[in-house]
Amino acid sequence: MRMLNDVVVPQVKSHAGFQRGMWMHEGANGMAIVVFDTAEHAGAAKDTLKPPPGGPTLVSSVVFEIDVEA
Repeated sequence: MRMLNDVVVPQVKSHAGFQRGMWMHEGANGMAIVVFDTAEHAGAAKDTLKPPPGGPTLVSSVVFEIDVEA
């Protein structure tokens, strides 16, 4: 949690177009959903954001467009 709060979240929040993010876990497995204002900003963040040394293993990273939000 310390790495998440001290390193990961501030790094993600510093990217252009960041709107909000959610980091979740169940046991040893986790995932994040990060929302950007445009697909271009999301793609740029996807290309540059990587887990820090000693951090989790990145399994996949995909850019989706939001259709509906409730």
